[in-house]
Amino acid sequence: FMKKYILIIIGIITVLLLSSCKKEIDEAEEIVDEFTQFTIEFDEMTPINFPIDIPPGTYPAPIDPVATDNDAYANNNTAKNLIESAVLQNARMEIISPEGADFSFLQEVYIYLDDDLVDDSDDTTDDGLPKILVASNLIISETATIVPLNPEDVNLVEYLKKETINYSVILKTDETISAGDEYNILFHSEFLIDAKILGI
Repeated sequence: FMKKYILIIIGIITVLLLSSCKKEIDEAEEIVDEFTQFTIEFDEMTPINFPIDIPPGTYPAPIDPVATDNDAYANNNTAKNLIESAVLQNARMEIISPEGADFSFLQEVYIYLDDDLVDDSDDTTDDGLPKILVASNLIISETATIVPLNPEDVNLVEYLKKETINYSVILKTDETISAGDEYNILFHSEFLIDAKILGI
């Protein structure tokens, strides 16, 4: 009788465990079905001009704001305001012109995200978002025409929800750049997006 009783208890526990596991799997599948994951890419061409001789040092370089409205959201049945996570997955800088130019003048590069209106006293935006480092490269080949950037592991969801992405770039040079030099540089960024599906 004792063995039969023990077997019954074991059977009940097994059924409960299997039922619990199935419920967790079903709930996990339901959550997955409510989300979509995709990649969104931005390309921005920016001129960097040197009106005077620039000695080695650290200098800011502007990148025009990039509009965040993108067909990728609609194509993945979601919208910008439904983003749950946005992580910079890949980024690079590429010299487009002048022909034959390279990044020999560049020693280090730092890419930040900020907003249109930045209070420089505390590096925060008017709506409380901090100016944040998103990518960098501290070892750049003297003959490189393309510089891959190493992304930081940070969630940039609040920045991607804005009307534009506002980059700021800090260049550290290791040689004098002559007056009149002008470079057209393509800045490419690629974000991995997790977002809720529209209408769910």
